[in-house]
Amino acid sequence: MNILIIGHKDHGKDEVGLRLGQLLGCKYLSSSLFMCERAVLPTLAPLYGYATVKDCYDDRDNHRQEWFDLIYAYNRKSPTRTADELLAEASIYVGMRNRIEFDANLDKGNFDVVLWVDASKRKPKESHVSMELTEEDADYVVCNNGSLGDLHPQLVYYASLITTRALAKEYANTPGLIV
Repeated sequence: MNILIIGHKDHGKDEVGLRLGQLLGCKYLSSSLFMCERAVLPTLAPLYGYATVKDCYDDRDNHRQEWFDLIYAYNRKSPTRTADELLAEASIYVGMRNRIEFDANLDKGNFDVVLWVDASKRKPKESHVSMELTEEDADYVVCNNGSLGDLHPQLVYYASLITTRALAKEYANTPGLIV
């Protein structure tokens, strides 16, 4: 199963990806970190003096629109390019923001499940300029307005739902089996 985790900045997507990956026994990757080396650092390093991927990644909040535009340009010819490359290395993709990429990836069938992480009671929402997706784009919403202790039971629940969906998909065409 390939899983996409979306939501506003600082709402806990990477934490959800990490913990869900641990529960499901699969790898997650942050698309921001993944794309920093491939598309962002080569352009922004000369402008802002970044020496490393970490320097660029750590400063991403100061240049969100530039990041959005550079990643969009990377995917312009093939809107599924980032997902295709990332999913070759991991089963959980964290952080898609672009509507065109999202729709193209769903049409291609790159993702079996989409989770939205919501921490809107404790963190601000992001501008539509750098986040074109919404809660309505997800299959499930993970409430991340409490503690990490509050988050864990939800992730156990979603991991079981995802596992059930995977099994149902795998055995859907088995004669005589009722799924």
